[in-house]
Amino acid sequence: MSANLHIKTSYFSIKNITLGYTLPYRWTSKIGFKGARLSVSADNVWIFSSMKGLDPQYSLTGGTGFDYAATRTVSFNIDLKF
Repeated sequence: MSANLHIKTSYFSIKNITLGYTLPYRWTSKIGFKGARLSVSADNVWIFSSMKGLDPQYSLTGGTGFDYAATRTVSFNIDLKF
């Protein structure tokens, strides 16, 4: 008798999100700028998976490689034009 072990390894990943807003010229001209843009970017935002505590993007073979899970980062940006 053999045991069939099936692990569901499918996943959905949100890798990058960027949101930005360009300030209206009537606002920026009052403070001496030709333009201004504000934005926020996020990388490695979320992984939806049925595998609790494991990252399904990496090998599950038991190997001893030096793979690290990607770091979640958030960046805030201001672009000013003079």
